[in-house]
Amino acid sequence: MVYEVTLKGEKFYACGECGLIYEAPTHASLCEEWCKAHRTCNTSIAKHSIGRLKPYTRGLRMQGRV
Repeated sequence: MVYEVTLKGEKFYACGECGLIYEAPTHASLCEEWCKAHRTCNTSIAKHSIGRLKPYTRGLRMQGRV
C-alpha cells in the first residue's frame, strides 16, 4: 500500500515496502510493485526518491532531503 505523507504542508507518497518517499504517486506505486516482486530496490526508480521513512520507537520518522 502506498502511503500519503504530509511534510511541511506538502503531500508526498511513500512505498509501503521499503519506505522511500516520492513526490509523484506513480513513482511510489512503481517502487512498491518492484519491491514486492524482487525484494530489492530498483535504482532507476529509487533515484526519484526524496527521502525514506524509518521506523523508530514512536512510529515513523522521515529522513531525507525535504
